[in-house]
Amino acid sequence: MNFIKAKNPSRSKRRAAIRKQLSYVQRNLAYIEQLKEEVGFAILGRQLHRKLLVINEIYRNQRNRKYYTERSIRICGKPSG
Repeated sequence: MNFIKAKNPSRSKRRAAIRKQLSYVQRNLAYIEQLKEEVGFAILGRQLHRKLLVINEIYRNQRNRKYYTERSIRICGKPSG
């Protein structure tokens, strides 16, 4: 909540907030996977299934970015010390 209220949040606070949000998405996706094992995806409509696939892919891409887990930032492949 403090991150949202901040006018200009620092880079570390922004990184921490995104990391926290990604952990919430990870928790929810794990819960959905458990439900999938019990019920299957037959209960989901085509649109919901597609949205779930998109969310999984976006989460995977964001989690693989080192920006949120490391303190280095790269622009155009060059470290910007």
